[in-house]
Amino acid sequence: MKAAFPLAFDLDSTHAEIPYAVIGRTTRPRTRQDSARFETPMQRFVDGSTTAGDYGVAIVNGGKYGYSASGDTIFVTLLRSPKSPDAHADMGTQLFKYSIVPHAGDWRSPSVLDAARAINEPLRAVAVDAHAGKGRETASPLTIIGGTVTLGALKRAEDGDAWIVRLVETSGRATTAKLRLDGRVTAQETDLLERPTGVTFTSRGSVLSIPMGPWEIETLLIPKHR
Repeated sequence: MKAAFPLAFDLDSTHAEIPYAVIGRTTRPRTRQDSARFETPMQRFVDGSTTAGDYGVAIVNGGKYGYSASGDTIFVTLLRSPKSPDAHADMGTQLFKYSIVPHAGDWRSPSVLDAARAINEPLRAVAVDAHAGKGRETASPLTIIGGTVTLGALKRAEDGDAWIVRLVETSGRATTAKLRLDGRVTAQETDLLERPTGVTFTSRGSVLSIPMGPWEIETLLIPKHR
């Protein structure tokens, strides 16, 4: 079962989010391999934009990660119902949600990623009992200042008293990530296993600048302030 979204403009390709990147695929098969792709994976969104890249429409989903496209129509897969290895797959009541996001420009439009975050990471309110509180006034320890870099992970380091900050470039273009931190720091670059590479970055005041290439994943070890 698929939901169909016909678009009212010529569409030669789609762009779909994949882990830490976006991939383009044709909507008009040219090879046998293209014709065999009756379904392809995505994560939070698939986008169809004009060839000129002046406007487009993104379909943002909240948990359905397969799609296909034919001609000028995008199809989001809702149910598959395979019998193996789970004979009861997709049976029962199904709920799904999506947003249709018209936008200026191509898939890099900020409104696409904003809508993807909103539907997959909604703001949650939690009721707590009134209390006097303790300690100093709180503030955000890390802020990403504008640009096309997002926070991929924020966690305690596996070894030592430090934070691991993982940054991801999301537009496929080189940029400089700017982080506002709680004071002056020197951050160490690490690999994905948190092993230092020998590269360090020192903030100017409370702003740390990190040069990043297209789609780059940058992992930083930042000491905690005491």
